[in-house]
Amino acid sequence: MVIPAFNAGQHLALSLGSVIAQEFTDWQCVVVDDGSSDPVDLAALGSIADDHRIVVHRQANAGVSVARNVGVALTDSRWVAFLDQDDTWHPTKLSRQLAGLAASPGAAFSHTGFVWSLPSGPRKSREVVVTYPDLLAGRSHVLLSSLLVRRDAHAAVGGSDPLLRQQQDWALVLDLCRLFGSPAHDPDPLVTYLVHQGNASRDYSRAAAEAAWLLGGHRAAAMAVGDLVAEQAAEDGLRHTYRLHARQGVENAREARHRGEWRSAAHHLKAATRLDAMSVATAAGASLRAQADQLVRRARS
Repeated sequence: MVIPAFNAGQHLALSLGSVIAQEFTDWQCVVVDDGSSDPVDLAALGSIADDHRIVVHRQANAGVSVARNVGVALTDSRWVAFLDQDDTWHPTKLSRQLAGLAASPGAAFSHTGFVWSLPSGPRKSREVVVTYPDLLAGRSHVLLSSLLVRRDAHAAVGGSDPLLRQQQDWALVLDLCRLFGSPAHDPDPLVTYLVHQGNASRDYSRAAAEAAWLLGGHRAAAMAVGDLVAEQAAEDGLRHTYRLHARQGVENAREARHRGEWRSAAHHLKAATRLDAMSVATAAGASLRAQADQLVRRARS
C-alpha cells in the first residue's frame, strides 16, 4: 500500500495505526514523504516505528500523483492499495476486499463505502454500483483511499496523472473502468475520510478546467469507437461539473461578502458566471426570496 505524505502532522499516526490494525497482515506499506518541511519520522510515532512492514521514502516535492506512482514502483505485491495521510481504514478493509475480488475474478479493482468525518458528525456515502458512464456523468464516486487495484491494471492505465492537481483520483478510476469494466464493491463504510480545512480545495476554477479537459478526452475516445452512451455521459458530466464548481464560486462569493471583501466577492461571482450563469442566477433568486421572506416576517411582527 502507498501513503503519500506532505506535512502530515498528527494525522499520519492515525492512518498508519489503522493499517497496522488490519486483520489481513501480509502487506507492505510505503510512506512517500513528498518534500515535507517537517519530514516524516517513524521514530516519533511510537510503536509504529517497530513495524518492519512500513518504510519511508523521502523525495523532493513533486505532487501527490508522482508520490503515489513512486510508492507503487517501490512495492512488489500483486495488489496495490492507496491511503491518504488523513484517512483511516476499518480493520477488516483489506481482508473483505480481497475476499470480494476472489469472488469476482474478472474485476481488476475494488472499492468500498466510506464515511465523511465532518465537524457536524459522520455522514455515510451513498451505496451505488459504479459504472464507467455513471462515473463520467458524475452520478457515482470512488474514494481513492478505498481503492485496491491489481498492479498490472494500474500499470496499464499509467498510474496517476502528474499533470492533474485536482482531478487525478477521478482520472485514475475513469481509466480503470474504461479499460477493465466495473469494480468489485463492498458497500459497507470501511474507510473514514476526514474532512478539514487542509483538504478542502478552494481552486474551483482549476478543478473545472481539469474536469473539462478530462471529459473531453473521454468523449473523444467514445466518439472514436461509436460508444454513444459514454459520449452522452461525458457531455452530462461536463454540465454537472460546471454547475458544481459554479456553486462553489457562489459560495466563495457569499463568504467574501460576509467578510466585507467586495472585490473578492465580485471576482468569485464573475468566475462562477463563466462556468454556469444559470447556477448564479438561481442562487441570486434564492437570496432575493430569502430577503423578501425576512421582510414579510418583520412586517407581520
